[in-house]
Amino acid sequence: MRRQKIIALCGSGRFKKEILQEQERLTLAGNMVIAPVIFDCNTAPDDIENLTLQRIHYQKIEMADEVLVVNKYNYIEESTRLEIQYAICLKKPVTYLYKRFNLYERIA
Repeated sequence: MRRQKIIALCGSGRFKKEILQEQERLTLAGNMVIAPVIFDCNTAPDDIENLTLQRIHYQKIEMADEVLVVNKYNYIEESTRLEIQYAICLKKPVTYLYKRFNLYERIA
């Protein structure tokens, strides 16, 4: 049996709907998808829980064959930038759901 491709999703919690849609689409296409935990505004994690979730998400990136960034409106917050840099350091292919975003390009 062929091993399914593992795709880690990264992106801002403000794009919960889009992340869940991509998780569904990619899973139905035959991939194993691992995504960040996204909370509602009323149930945000405290600092300790947030650190735990960050550590776990980095482990998800380590497990993945590739990373897909959900970057609606080309928006990428700092935590997602760090995840992208981590994936690049691990030599994981990084793709973007929307218009390709150049991590090293700075807007003046």
